[in-house]
Amino acid sequence: MQLQSPFSCQGGRKYQIKGSTGTGAFAKVYKATVDGNAEEMVALKVNNVSIALVKLAFHGLLHC
Repeated sequence: MQLQSPFSCQGGRKYQIKGSTGTGAFAKVYKATVDGNAEEMVALKVNNVSIALVKLAFHGLLHC
C-alpha cells in the first residue's frame, strides 16, 4: 500500500512524502517534508499493523 501525499496526522501538520527510505518486518519508513517546508525533513515510521487497519477501513471492513 502506498501512502497518499500530502496527508495529515494528529496535530494538524501536513506531510509531503518524498520517498521510501526502508522497509522492515514491522514497519515502512518514509522521508517527508513538513507543512511544505523543504528545510524540515522528517522520517515517518508507519507500522505494518497501521497499514493493515488503513486497508480494512478503506475497504469498509473496519468500523471505528
